[in-house]
Amino acid sequence: MPLQFKLKNISINGRKVGCSGFITNMQTGACVYVNTERSVYGPLSDKVLFRYARDEKDFSSNGLANGQNRFCADDKLAANVLALLRSGCGVPL
Repeated sequence: MPLQFKLKNISINGRKVGCSGFITNMQTGACVYVNTERSVYGPLSDKVLFRYARDEKDFSSNGLANGQNRFCADDKLAANVLALLRSGCGVPL
């Protein structure tokens, strides 16, 4: 599956704290937003965020029936993103 990556580092006060951006399946157009910055909320502090996006400008996923936030451990992110990209794409409300 050919993938396109558009990721940027997140820096706070000069310190790198993660990255965010989009991974797109070039064959189907399915797009996933990822953010690896750590949450300050205790139950999510060891997890990273990923979700469907309409396109590479959709940072909120508002208007997608399946655009809810999903969280996983670092070592599961690649498998989870690939699973979303293989299973479909964001579904408009």
